[in-house]
Amino acid sequence: MSRFQAAPTPLKRPFGPHGTPRWRPAALCIFLLSVWFRGGVADGEAGGPLTTVKQVHELSAEDAGRHIPVRLRGVVTAFSGWRDYFFFQDATGGTAINREEHGLVHAGDAIEIDGVSDPGLFSNSVISKQVRVIGPGKIPEVEVSTYSDLEGGTRDAEWIKVRGVVQSAKVETIWEKSVLVLGLEMAGTEMAVRVFHFGAEDVNRLVDAKILVGGVCGTAYNDKRQFTGLRLFVGDARSIVVEEPAPSDPYAGPPHPIRSVMQVGPRDRARHRVKIAGVVTYQDRGHSLYVQDGADGILVSTEQDETVPVGTGIEAIGFPALGSYSPELTNAAFRIVSRGNDVAPVAIHAADFLRYKDTFAYAPYDSQLVRLAGKVVSPLALPNEDAWLLRDGSGDFVASLRHGAGGPRLPPVANGATLSVVGVMEVMADTERRPESFRVLLRGPGDMEIVEQAPWWTPMRSLVVLGLLLMATLAAVLWTVMLRRQVHRQTMMLRESEGRFRTQAQIDTLTGVSSRAFLHEQLDAAIGSASRIGGMIGVLMLDLDHFKQVNDTLGHHVGDALLCIVAHRIRATVRKSDVVARMGGDEFVVLLMDLGNAGEAETIGAKLVANVAVPAEIEGRDMAVSASVGVCVYPTGGKDGDTLLQHCDEAMYQAKKKGRNSSCVYVAAQTSVMERAGMAKGRAWG
Repeated sequence: MSRFQAAPTPLKRPFGPHGTPRWRPAALCIFLLSVWFRGGVADGEAGGPLTTVKQVHELSAEDAGRHIPVRLRGVVTAFSGWRDYFFFQDATGGTAINREEHGLVHAGDAIEIDGVSDPGLFSNSVISKQVRVIGPGKIPEVEVSTYSDLEGGTRDAEWIKVRGVVQSAKVETIWEKSVLVLGLEMAGTEMAVRVFHFGAEDVNRLVDAKILVGGVCGTAYNDKRQFTGLRLFVGDARSIVVEEPAPSDPYAGPPHPIRSVMQVGPRDRARHRVKIAGVVTYQDRGHSLYVQDGADGILVSTEQDETVPVGTGIEAIGFPALGSYSPELTNAAFRIVSRGNDVAPVAIHAADFLRYKDTFAYAPYDSQLVRLAGKVVSPLALPNEDAWLLRDGSGDFVASLRHGAGGPRLPPVANGATLSVVGVMEVMADTERRPESFRVLLRGPGDMEIVEQAPWWTPMRSLVVLGLLLMATLAAVLWTVMLRRQVHRQTMMLRESEGRFRTQAQIDTLTGVSSRAFLHEQLDAAIGSASRIGGMIGVLMLDLDHFKQVNDTLGHHVGDALLCIVAHRIRATVRKSDVVARMGGDEFVVLLMDLGNAGEAETIGAKLVANVAVPAEIEGRDMAVSASVGVCVYPTGGKDGDTLLQHCDEAMYQAKKKGRNSSCVYVAAQTSVMERAGMAKGRAWG
């Protein structure tokens, strides 16, 4: 007997007066329950669509990926900036709405959404199928949040209010839109605030102002769905309330002594800009400069792209922050007040950089101009720097000169030579900010003087000469006993081997296209050429769809034949001057030389998809084949080969994610890597 059936009991009147069955209430309930149960199973969901944001967030990522039906009512709080995606909130929470429909909605509209759940990249979101505006809505009234209230993504996609001091204001192009990006300092931690509608006056008036701003809390995250930071999405500048305006003239008033920066003072003092004055002792143009006032120096981080000669007197305004050892000024600006006041360097030994007060270690010469002498121990391989490890008898230190493309370089110096160097001392500290080492930052080749050349007869050179003499003697003996035929045979074998190695290094043996190593050489050369002439190159990465199934079901020999066919089709699609290379497996890269515009690369990407998709005949059978293509263009998509290939890989991943057999163009943005990956359909904004 089924558990949905009532137990049989004797009935006095099993039928009604007209011969119809007389249903008991219990039997009727059981019948309705069974109908409901069967309907739920048929629909694949029990209980119908989800009706609250909370229910969506309570799904596991795996369940959200099954696209469970959703019907929500709430208010549009803000737009994310990507396409026309927006944020939505009801009484239970907020979420990102990734749209398949494109109905017109505005922030503040009360709407009803029919859609499905989606796991997103950080938290669950909703893909809208239909959006209906049902009237005006109301943005939630909320209390002011602190960074700790928001940390971890607990308020992701919800309307919030925050308070802080604006430390930077920049207009950036994000997803082809001009966005005002504010760096908002909140109790020692910075939040990026994106304002989508703003006026030109907002860019400068907000720096150093204390503001209260309302917007949607967004979350930065990595590829493991882990929280890495916060951002705020703000519709327009009218949502910003200036509680304490910035000074009308930030340079007004006397400067603070450099040694007073971040000393004990009023609680709110370190959150606003301070003004310092001094003489420039070092500049890394567009990045930073060192300023010295008497015996005190400080690092000033600034993007102000103005050449300031050493010895120039300036006034700088910036926000105090913790440096590697001493405080520094960040997001700074400066103005020139005098010229020709060079600072005399302090002559010290390497051991002088560290002093002690009782057991307290400190570095008195940090950020000051110093002079040291020492013998060259060895050169150091540092990116964009000429550097040597020096030793003066009391300790070791590093002297380095940073250089850009075409910048001045230091002359080569032999190990054992004695150098006198002048530069700014940069102290490196441990995790507890205790000084542990330093280096001297040279301003130019003139800051290095060779006091004494290295002796020629060093122990290493003596060993080399002795080794050469022994090798020469051994070679003479061997030459007298070896037969000429053997010498000739070995010579021919070496030549043949060298030829094979050269061919293997440049050509992929299976498909006949270029190898990975040859591609990297050509890519670096093309970037260098394009950089010199202001040209443009394209990089396309192609990956066959479901190629593993071919190897697994038909065998590797069929897979190899398919790779050769695809390589031939790629080669036929592009110009002879372009480079086609196989990176490994079923992945190919195309290097497009001398592009006229970025659209050419996108067009060629589409042609590759179409040409590869023609069925291939192998062993008498037609095989379906398709590919996903990622497109990236230099210089907007990256300034070096590794970055261009990485961005191509990201774009190719997006092409696969949106259905394969397609191409996708990498769009450059000053955002994190995962935020660029979030451009894909189904991304959970915030």
